[in-house]
Amino acid sequence: MPKVSVVVPIWNAAAYLPECLASLRRQTLGDIEIICVDDGSDDNTPAVLAKAAAVDGRIKVLRQENAGAGAARNAGLAVATGEYVFFCDPDDWCDADMLETFYRKCKACDADVLIAPLVRFDSATRAAAGEMKFPAMFGRYMAEDVAIAPAEIAGQIFTVGGNGPCNKLFRRALAVEKDIRFQHLRRTNDLYFVKTFLASAKRIVFSGRACYHYRRGIDSATHRDELSDSFCFALEALRERLIADGLMPVYAESFGRLAVGSFMFNMKSISDPGFRVRWYQSVRPRMLAIMADNDGAMVAALAAKERAVFKAVIASEDIAPVLATLNKYELAPAKAAPKAPAAQKPPTPDDLKRLRARLSDYAKKVVAGRKDLHAARRKLAGARNDLAAQSRELAGLHLSLAYKVGLFLTFPLRAIHRRLCRMRHSKSVSSE
Repeated sequence: MPKVSVVVPIWNAAAYLPECLASLRRQTLGDIEIICVDDGSDDNTPAVLAKAAAVDGRIKVLRQENAGAGAARNAGLAVATGEYVFFCDPDDWCDADMLETFYRKCKACDADVLIAPLVRFDSATRAAAGEMKFPAMFGRYMAEDVAIAPAEIAGQIFTVGGNGPCNKLFRRALAVEKDIRFQHLRRTNDLYFVKTFLASAKRIVFSGRACYHYRRGIDSATHRDELSDSFCFALEALRERLIADGLMPVYAESFGRLAVGSFMFNMKSISDPGFRVRWYQSVRPRMLAIMADNDGAMVAALAAKERAVFKAVIASEDIAPVLATLNKYELAPAKAAPKAPAAQKPPTPDDLKRLRARLSDYAKKVVAGRKDLHAARRKLAGARNDLAAQSRELAGLHLSLAYKVGLFLTFPLRAIHRRLCRMRHSKSVSSE
């Protein structure tokens, strides 16, 4: 079994594919398989794949009629044999130690999935266009090899790390066990897979390394407009799955944030104003159904802007008030920059010495606190195991022949005892 199966869905990517495959072939984690799924390409992609496969036996090539990236990823997942699976887009590339870094961290924590930031770069200039950032609260999860249960971050589980699979490493056995697959959508085919996997996982680990380089600037605006309702299909399927698995009460807040955030993103990305009006008329009733929640947890958990926008959706069949509400928040004047602090005297050697001593003491306290926390977690895990063992022993005792015989033999005595108790109770009530 390879440590990692890399699945690359490919459609007419000959211009970028050599760089992508080269970055995968030079991975420091050598025990991998690279499954390239040619999704009906009509450019030079087949020749590029044949050349790469001829020089590297780890590369496997599958071919299918054009059905979209979701179907291609499913085809690759179906033949993958690795312990973990990684999905790489053919126009992106990876740092040489990415898979080794991700795999070692997953193994150290026995994690079902790893989430990492990624680096965006411009397709034309190749200049860096920003790095994905995690909220500050996730810093402590990235600092150490500590896995957490999804329920510990239930309110943010669907809104951290993006919707795509390319900055994540997945345990393949969980996808097989839970039958988690990508949707056959031309856009947003990955949201259902990623979010269902996160909700189904037992342990999640975060990495602070941004090793994956994501290409931007090659989408067509018209193509985006035509497919801008795909997110509804993904959210509807995710909602049904969470309800079927009994997980919606746990993740309702995060699901609501994901749904409204996806709605706002797609509404803003539409370039044709006339099409946007028609889009809203079609999407609005679906959004109301997606956000239907008996106790209102989804709406209550929204941030101020998202809550205001969704309330406008509820109130109006016309998109104009919704856009006005959104613009009210996004076009609000920026707060004035704080005044620069007054110039301070340079620190003296004694000041620096005292500061170093304070930092050293603080570092020692942090290390001690982490050790105490890990010890408490181990103690709690041991107590849980002991409780489970005692429960199994008690259940076995109740099913034993000796227990049943004892119940039968002591039945008369227990009946007399109950009768005496009732008599004493009756006397005490009558005396009162």
